[in-house]
Amino acid sequence: MRRGVRFPAWYLLLVSVLGILSRCQSLRDLERFAIRHHAVLTEALGIELRRPPSDSSFRCFFHQVDVAVLCAAIRDWTIAQIPGSAEDLDQPICDGKTLRGSIEPTAGGGSAFIAQVMLYSAALGVATSQARYATGENHGRAVLRQLLGELDLEGVLIQADALPTQRPFFGSSRSGADFLLTVKANQKMLHHQISSQFQGKRMIPFVATDHEIGHGRNITWTLRAKQAPEHIREAWVGTSWIMEVTASGTRDGKPFQAQHLFLTSLRTTPEALLQLVRDRWSIEGWQWILDTQLHEYAHRYRGNGAGAMATLRTTAINLLGLGGFQSIRAGMQAVMHDIKALLATAQQQPHPNP
Repeated sequence: MRRGVRFPAWYLLLVSVLGILSRCQSLRDLERFAIRHHAVLTEALGIELRRPPSDSSFRCFFHQVDVAVLCAAIRDWTIAQIPGSAEDLDQPICDGKTLRGSIEPTAGGGSAFIAQVMLYSAALGVATSQARYATGENHGRAVLRQLLGELDLEGVLIQADALPTQRPFFGSSRSGADFLLTVKANQKMLHHQISSQFQGKRMIPFVATDHEIGHGRNITWTLRAKQAPEHIREAWVGTSWIMEVTASGTRDGKPFQAQHLFLTSLRTTPEALLQLVRDRWSIEGWQWILDTQLHEYAHRYRGNGAGAMATLRTTAINLLGLGGFQSIRAGMQAVMHDIKALLATAQQQPHPNP
């Protein structure tokens, strides 16, 4: 990078996002994409470059870029794209995942890897905030606390998986927000306390059902809820209800059954709670897109580059969601072979604040 052509950071970021939308899966793919569309890109963007960036250019850039600053800039841009900026951000869904391709063995016999945490809006279909961290340098709860600390949580509903369902995090991070938290089997005591309340012939005062047919699924969802017992309310201050949600039926022609447990501070109808729980699964669809359409698990980046590329993959999907595509797969098919459509997707202008 110190000799030859110097590429503006914004240009490398833009080409990377456009390449991801064209299903580029490696730095060599990004190089070929940049070569193929060099003339159109430089003319459309009004920039003069003697040659397109190579795979080494991208590798050097991803090694050096400040991922935290990149995430903050993308967060501000994403929120600016939303009409009204924050009106639909009142139900953030928190989620974390490991970037499997970044896993490396450590001297002690363990593993070190890059992980990501994001806040997702089911109403908008986009990730509004995201962060990456190395497991040897930080912890997911601290990163999530930082993301939530950037929001005004008064009156907000926080939906989350097992990551924040721990008392130290729970007591210090919700700042007036309501919560709907998943309780998983690895939280043995709390999981047992809740599941035992729905066993036998106990009276369950609140029940709701829903039926899902489509996309290879024929599933009946059933929610059972009751007031949280005193020992749970004392340990998890603010909890009003505990819930059991079961899903049974067929998926892709095969029998399917699942059970999930929750605790929540909300006091609303069982039907509304069931809908909120089902909205929570929309982020699983998001992760499925990352894995099946962008092949995130197939990437083998290490260190800073793993976090940078994961951030840009999330940004690419955000662009399609903000561009009005209801199906990410259909959106990619519509733009991936058309460089002008790709540029139009990436050049959306922020909505002015009312």
